[in-house]
Order: sequence, then structure tokens, then C-alpha cells
Amino acid sequence: MANFFGWIEISCYFQPETTFKDILESVKEQFKKELSRDVIAAKLNDLVSLEKNPVLRLVPLEIKTPFLLAGTTLGGRSITAIYSNVGIIRMPEEYREYIQRFGLFASTDSLQLCSCSFGDEMVLSFTSKIPNGNIERNFVEKLKEEQVSCEVRENDFPGQKEERKQPAKIFESFTFLCIVLAVVCNLIDFLANGHMGWAWFVTAGAFCTWLMVSVAYVKRRNLLKNEMWQLVIVAVAGVLWDVLTGWRGWSVDYLLPLGALAVICSMWVITAVQKLEAAEYMIYLMEAGAFGGVIPVILLAAGVVTVLYPSLICVCVSFLMLVWLFLFKRKDTVREIQKKFRV
Repeated sequence: MANFFGWIEISCYFQPETTFKDILESVKEQFKKELSRDVIAAKLNDLVSLEKNPVLRLVPLEIKTPFLLAGTTLGGRSITAIYSNVGIIRMPEEYREYIQRFGLFASTDSLQLCSCSFGDEMVLSFTSKIPNGNIERNFVEKLKEEQVSCEVRENDFPGQKEERKQPAKIFESFTFLCIVLAVVCNLIDFLANGHMGWAWFVTAGAFCTWLMVSVAYVKRRNLLKNEMWQLVIVAVAGVLWDVLTGWRGWSVDYLLPLGALAVICSMWVITAVQKLEAAEYMIYLMEAGAFGGVIPVILLAAGVVTVLYPSLICVCVSFLMLVWLFLFKRKDTVREIQKKFRV
């Protein structure tokens, strides 16, 4: 299996009379139940069956990721904290005098405690999105009550206490301006005409602009992925605009094929300028080629396209690019297909 890890979920319902000893007994019983051979084997079998599912393996990673994130978000709403125990860390004897301790930190959406030990020292590391440190302080106080010798160290990671960066503030300001524009235009339209007319188009335009800028901001560290997202958004938004304004066909005649051509050409430029490795650009070129080759062919076959030249040029360029990839970058192409599609 790829990227495998296991976990168990421990729950405890607190009552006013619940004591720390009651919690320990409950956790002990749940550990005994969840860490049995049969339960672990059943979970492993379920995960392996998902990994080997032929239908799921054919779904591209770009489609799987949003659903996995959504499932993680929904499933994590009932989780208050996560504990990860790496266990004992062993190093070659000649290195021991140069190592004082090991520490482990993991990103989290709520609260996470990680632990590991080296030599005779155990390190418990908290990461949390909760502003105050009451939980950590109560944890330390409980250790002291149990007469466990401990020392508290706060991290001094660079930028840990810095304010939000300027790009985030600019994006928030832009979001607010888009909302202001939509509200003001709707207000003026209603006061002037007594109904909503042209303001709906302004609102829709502001939303489309905000959506494109949002994707550009979130995906700014990966320009190729950014461009693919922008292409999909522009294509879908263009078709919707065309339909809602009285179908004229400009979205499929010009916008979609010319947009795909622009993305394909710009991807090659970005790849050359940034000197990207094959693994960094291969999947995005294949996605752009498939988008620019398959969708126009479907539209041409359905008779939706009336202006043939842009779509035909787009199909030919996309086809030639895919052929070039398979001829001159065959190993890299096959490797990326196997990695992304799990085949």
C-alpha cells in the first residue's frame, strides 16, 4: 500500500462526577478492544480493498483530493485532539553524545500531542490552533500532581509569532471590495429602477473575478496547477455566461479552444523558465492536452461548434503535444500515469 498509516478513535463522555481514574480505565478498555488482532486485520483489509479498487485507481488524483479533504473535514468535526506516539528513537552509539533530544511536531486543525523518547528523556510536543495555552498548562499541572518530573520549553520557530503576511491582507481587502461592489450596484439598481436588472451581471462578474483571484492566490506556489484550475473555471463560467445571456456559442467557438491553447503554450514557457523536472510538469501537460483535445472533439461531434478553426487547431496542437510526450518522454509519462492513477 502507498502512504499507509493506522489510527484508533478513543472517546470519553464526561460527567460532573467523572474522575481522572475513570478516564484512564475507559481509555485502557478501548485500547484493549481496538488493538486486538482481529480489529486491526479488518481495518487493514478495508484499506487494502480501497487501494486495489480498479474504479478508484482510475480516478485522477486531482479529483480524489477534494473529496478526501471534504471527508477529512466532516469526519474530523467530532475529534477534539489527536495523539501520535513515535516511540523509542534509536541512533548509532557514536552519535549519542552529539544528540540531546528528539522532538516531533505535526500540523493539526485542532490540537495534537506527539511523543517520542531518546535515551532517558521523553519529549511531549503540543501543536494547536487554539489561541491560549490552558490545555497545555493543565496537562503540565497534572503531571506535577502525579509527581512526574518535567520541564516546559516553548518553541522559538522563526515567524511563529509574526502577524499575517501582506498577501493575506491584500486578498481579504479584495474580497471585501468585491462584496461592496455587488451590494452597492444592487442598491443603486433597485433605487433607480425598482427592480434588480443589470446589477445581477455586475454581481456575477464580481463573483467570477473573485473566484479566479482566489484560486490564483491559493495555488500561487504551483503555477501549472494554477493554470489548469483557471482553465476549468474560465470554461465553465464562460459556458454559463453564454447560456444565461442568450446562447450565441462564443464560449465553445472561441473561449474554450483559445483558452486551452493559451494554457498549453504558457505551460511550456513556465516549464522552460523555471527549469522544472519532468515529474513537476508532466501531469499538468497531460491534463491540458486531454482538456484541449477531448472536449473540443466532443463538442464538434455533437454539432455545438459553428466556427471550426479554433477548435480544430486546439485539437491538433493538443494531440501533437501528447504524442510528443509519449515519444520523447515515454518513461516519465508512464511513471506519472502510474503514480497519479495508481495503475
